[in-house]
Amino acid sequence: MEETTKKSTAKHWALFFFWTAAMFAVMFSPYGQWFWLILPFVCTEFAKAMDLL
Repeated sequence: MEETTKKSTAKHWALFFFWTAAMFAVMFSPYGQWFWLILPFVCTEFAKAMDLL
């Protein structure tokens, strides 16, 4: 039988919410055009939290 281990994704969920909050903070600030620089971090952490990567 193949044994599977469950990986904890709590760290990635926390980072996902942090980067999402940072993205919205930048988006609604005077520097709104720079939110694109944060978007890859949001997408990567979401994929890791969903265990897609």
